[in-house]
Amino acid sequence: MQNESLLSLLGREIDIARTHGQAIRLTHDGACNQLNIHIEVANYRPQHGNLRRVFLINGMIALAWELHTLFVPIYGNSIGLSASKIGLILAAFAAATFTVRLSMPLISRHVPEHRVLTLALYLAALVYLAIPFSRSASMLMLLSFCLGLGLGVGQPMVMALLHTLAPPGRMGEAAGVRMSLMNSMAVAVPLVFGAVGGTIGLSPVLWSVGVALATGGWLTRVAKP
Repeated sequence: MQNESLLSLLGREIDIARTHGQAIRLTHDGACNQLNIHIEVANYRPQHGNLRRVFLINGMIALAWELHTLFVPIYGNSIGLSASKIGLILAAFAAATFTVRLSMPLISRHVPEHRVLTLALYLAALVYLAIPFSRSASMLMLLSFCLGLGLGVGQPMVMALLHTLAPPGRMGEAAGVRMSLMNSMAVAVPLVFGAVGGTIGLSPVLWSVGVALATGGWLTRVAKP
């Protein structure tokens, strides 16, 4: 009888020890998880700033793309170009975007994303600064082709940077924000820049976009993964 009491008491002590061990282990796991969360937040905080810069750069590329489609026919008509020549200028832009995207695997293997994006934005900026000084269809075709190279390579590089900088499990949100910005530009650019261009002329609008693209090229030097 006395042995049974001792065994029962010993069993209770063992159960209490197990319970305390589980509580200590749970407390330790909870503290570790909380510490990991704080470490992840601290690590992603700098990358969120880079992510915002990438979204800004994406908006600039969308702006330049929509503006080219809108203003090239208007500018071509203002300098006396025929509809067929204006169509060739737009076709040069499309051919450049197609060509540069075929070569994207080769480019991405040898050059980092942020460097490609910097060069692309600087090239697009130079094109927009030079368009108001061009009066021939051949020169505009050349500039349009160069612009297509810059903007055509820009969109895939933005997607690559988003994959690198987006927090784990939130790439879908980042891609959704990017698409929202692009669709917003498709609506806002014709309304806003059409009104501004009708008021102050096409050249100041094109030059201001060139300056904005050059600023975006400078921002890509900061937005490194």
